[in-house]
Amino acid sequence: PCDLSSIYELLSRVAKRSHRGLGYLFSQHLLVGVIDSHYVLLQHQTRLYIIHIGRVSEEFFYQQALRRWGNLASITLSSPAPIIDLCMLALSSSAGAVWAPRKGQPSEVAAEIATLLAQHAEMLEEYLGLVVKDGCICALPQLVDGYIPPMFGLPVFVLRLASQVDWSKEVECFDTLSRQLAAFYRVSQLGDWSQKDSDAIEAAHPVAGCDRTAAPRAAADVKEAMSPEWTMQHVLLPAIRKSYEPPCTHVSDGTVVQAACTEQLYKIFERC
Repeated sequence: PCDLSSIYELLSRVAKRSHRGLGYLFSQHLLVGVIDSHYVLLQHQTRLYIIHIGRVSEEFFYQQALRRWGNLASITLSSPAPIIDLCMLALSSSAGAVWAPRKGQPSEVAAEIATLLAQHAEMLEEYLGLVVKDGCICALPQLVDGYIPPMFGLPVFVLRLASQVDWSKEVECFDTLSRQLAAFYRVSQLGDWSQKDSDAIEAAHPVAGCDRTAAPRAAADVKEAMSPEWTMQHVLLPAIRKSYEPPCTHVSDGTVVQAACTEQLYKIFERC
């Protein structure tokens, strides 16, 4: 991690609220399979656990932003995304409907957000690899190698950089920036995909500037290799095994639930 005292303070908070037992689970788990659009089944030793992958991935990406603060590579967009256009999209959605009326007309709000991000462009690029140039988002942070965030969430992410980030104090700024990045990068859904979701996956491939020479040749293989399920299994979970400090709240909020203990099942089978 970088040597900023604010980042050390935030990482210290992560360590203090971490759960040692869950740490063993996530560092030594085996993926059993996908349960539904939000839950996966993991095995640790003789026990099976139901895991809310959205909550786990969001907390993990928050920690990644802090650990790699100031040392993040960038995912370059093939075409710069105009901030005003992104804001107008977000403001027309349910996420922006509540916030915008209190701030003025959508066009005015979008212009203010573009100005705000331009003012903080140097800091965003230096610390996060988030490149803002000429009123556009040009690159995003590479929080986990090989992971591309769900690009359909980019408009709301840009809106929340203005509405949910505290730019006035360093610790709060770094904390809320990392939280908003995590909310954007989280695995939002697993399982069956609608046509809209499928189109979003295909659109994300050129946007991220991937190495096409390494991509599968068949279109079906490309889509599978970019699906949330494939990404979770081959990119996200291996990264989580290496450096995740799960918080104690995972135990009480339903994020991690023990489903079975195979030792107990063996005893039941023996009695039968």
